[in-house]
Amino acid sequence: MERLFFVIIGTFYFLLALLLFGLNGLVFLTLIIHKEFKTKTYRIIANLCVACMMQLFVFAIGGIMTICRSVFNHYLDRVLGVIIQSSWLLYVGITLTLAIDRLLIFVCSKNYSVITTTFLTLSWLLWLLNAIGMCFPGHGATYSRDKVLWTYADNKGAAVFIAIEPYCEIGIFCAVFVIYLIAFGYLVKVKLSSTHDIGSIKTELRIFVVAVISFTYEASYIAYSYWAPGNPSRHVPSEVVLNFVWMLECGMFASLTVIMSGSLRRGMKKMVCRKNTISSVHAIHTQ
Repeated sequence: MERLFFVIIGTFYFLLALLLFGLNGLVFLTLIIHKEFKTKTYRIIANLCVACMMQLFVFAIGGIMTICRSVFNHYLDRVLGVIIQSSWLLYVGITLTLAIDRLLIFVCSKNYSVITTTFLTLSWLLWLLNAIGMCFPGHGATYSRDKVLWTYADNKGAAVFIAIEPYCEIGIFCAVFVIYLIAFGYLVKVKLSSTHDIGSIKTELRIFVVAVISFTYEASYIAYSYWAPGNPSRHVPSEVVLNFVWMLECGMFASLTVIMSGSLRRGMKKMVCRKNTISSVHAIHTQ
């Protein structure tokens, strides 16, 4: 019975990771292929999709590990742990970058690309430095002893990350939320003016709604992960919930963006239809 439980959980992990990876990949390709999305904001969102895809790649392999109840190789476990934890911090950094980008649209509508590019670069630098730091002996992340959750290794080096990370992440997410509140204030001010384009205001409002939903989800996840009574990371059912919630986080922004943005949905539809047309033509020629 226990064996069947882990097979079901592992299969669920694997399929969900593939689904969300495909969604992020489709959004990413749409943003980089279509000219209408060649803006600073969509460039940041494309980087956000990359950060999510790196995590989901590890989650998919983790699903196989859960089914087999093995990490296969110590070094594979170490490398995947470095990738997923560093990519999570990259996601957090890019989330802050996106919030700053939305605010700067109202504060200084011109020549703010240097600022957003700097924050985007710093996010990738944070990813690199964290990856290097986690490669040192006594640091890093591992697939938990029950093979259902990616978490920090149980040693002194990793304890430093565990002590610092939740406060840094909550601080960043709160800063992101405050920035979006300020941006929303500017949005209301702009909406009261009849001289501004209503369409652009609706776009900003959609982005704000996505940000609020994401913040609530992210803050709740961090609080539950580190401060829930009874240490949920020590119990298999709670570990499964934590891993599942983390995986959903990697697909939440892409999902909400697709739901809120009609232009993005149309772009994705065009790309998928074009690929199907090309495949059909190729099949006809090969017959």
